[in-house]
Amino acid sequence: MKKYISLLTAILAISSCSTPKYTYHFDYYDYNSGKKKATSQEVAVSVEQSAEESALTVDEKALVASANESEVYIARPTPVISKEEAVGRIKSMSKEERKELKKEVRKLVKEKKRENSIHGNSTKALENDVKLAAIFGAVGIVLVIIGGEVLYVLGAIALLIGLYFFIRWLIHQ
Repeated sequence: MKKYISLLTAILAISSCSTPKYTYHFDYYDYNSGKKKATSQEVAVSVEQSAEESALTVDEKALVASANESEVYIARPTPVISKEEAVGRIKSMSKEERKELKKEVRKLVKEKKRENSIHGNSTKALENDVKLAAIFGAVGIVLVIIGGEVLYVLGAIALLIGLYFFIRWLIHQ
């Protein structure tokens, strides 16, 4: 009986991977065959329109939003200073101002590290519950596939444990 089930499973897997008999080939038909060619005037107009669109595009950093419709905000470009100017400004500061600047810089660096660690850890590494769910799920599936009286039971138990960890992870999300 097991031989027939495994043979049927193999035939289904092989037939599901085969290509369909009736497929559409996109290379045989030219969809632009009935259309007229664009004249040079139409091409010139389209080039002018694309030039106008590119001139009207707005830099994303310059956009400012407001809930008040009566006021219009115009973003002012930030002045760019050279390294020598920045060093000169820092040297002209008093000791207390330098200490304050160092504290502000340290605070800003710590905040950036926290933001990066929060966003970085969640994308780079899986959480512990997800790892356990994947491990138990894979082991359970393998044990069920291998078969046997004892392995079916162990595979089902492993799948249930994996399902438990997966649900636990979903609840904490």
